Amino acid sequence: MLWYVLTSHSSFPPLTVQFTSHFSMKFTTTFTILLGTVAQAMSTALKSRDGGGSWTSLAPLPFPQQEGGVTAIGTDVYIIGGGANTSAPGFNGTTAVQVYSVTSNTWSQAAPLPAPLSHPNTAVVDGKIYILGGLLGNASSSGDCFVYDPAVDAWTMLPSAPEGLDRGASAVGVVGSTILLAGGLRAPMAGGKGSVDTFTSYDTDTGIWTTLPPLPSPRDHAVGAVINGFFYVIGSLVGSTDPTNTTMAIDVGRLSNWLIKAPMLTPRNNPSSGVIGDVIYTFGGQGNHASGTNGTFNQSEAYDAATDTWMTLAAMLHPRHSTSAVVVNGAVYIPGGADMPGVAPLSINDAFFP
Repeated sequence: MLWYVLTSHSSFPPLTVQFTSHFSMKFTTTFTILLGTVAQAMSTALKSRDGGGSWTSLAPLPFPQQEGGVTAIGTDVYIIGGGANTSAPGFNGTTAVQVYSVTSNTWSQAAPLPAPLSHPNTAVVDGKIYILGGLLGNASSSGDCFVYDPAVDAWTMLPSAPEGLDRGASAVGVVGSTILLAGGLRAPMAGGKGSVDTFTSYDTDTGIWTTLPPLPSPRDHAVGAVINGFFYVIGSLVGSTDPTNTTMAIDVGRLSNWLIKAPMLTPRNNPSSGVIGDVIYTFGGQGNHASGTNGTFNQSEAYDAATDTWMTLAAMLHPRHSTSAVVVNGAVYIPGGADMPGVAPLSINDAFFP
């Protein structure tokens, strides 16, 4: 097999490639490949390798946002809370809610959160957005809970999370009317690491919180997904600044013990993720020690839950961490985030098409 590495954005002249095949008789075949731009050539090459996929840049956020909750209702993508002020000391939360229309490639504003939160635990149930706790700056966690109804563009405050269950940066999943929260942070960057192993559920019909079997170890900034009755928790920090590649799953019907699955190819903290069918797509993340990366990964990798295997995908156009992703109409949308440590919110908005 012959591989070509393309490193420029200029156009290429026709390329003649010669292949020789050895069977009972030798023959040589020569043909010409017309290459367009390098970007197109790279896209074609990446699509033919493993899962491939392609990226599209979209209308940027009106103002930058990182560590916000990202979800979707219909074809509207919401980025909620997080940090948006690079001049303020520490990581102060925002009440901003920006809404991206997939159909028109435009942005609008929704009713702000009743209270500023970063790292909010965000989920959609029955067409409404639930926020179940988050972080307050760098010092403490919040048990504040809210629900947003897009029909009236209004937030309603819910009873706070029970004492000891308040946290942000949890892995989140949804099963029917129940929201699952695994791990998270209670006291981020205030002395020691505030990761927790807490695993809970919240019933949106009854408002009841239930404590479930804890994670094998404390972790935060992991991604969560539910596929075929199993809740997956992937990547994260585990009580240090170095990321993990752990993939774990628990049967939500039995909730007996956590299963260890095939590890993510690249250990990463704070990646984004989206689920299409039986596949969990993961993008970017933090903890890259390679020179010139600002600690940010550009890796895109996918986990096939049916086969317990990982594959490499087309690298991110804009490497980022500190945001989330959501699937709309078969594409994964990733608004905002950061590309260096600390408070450095971005207005970048793009989508991955498998």
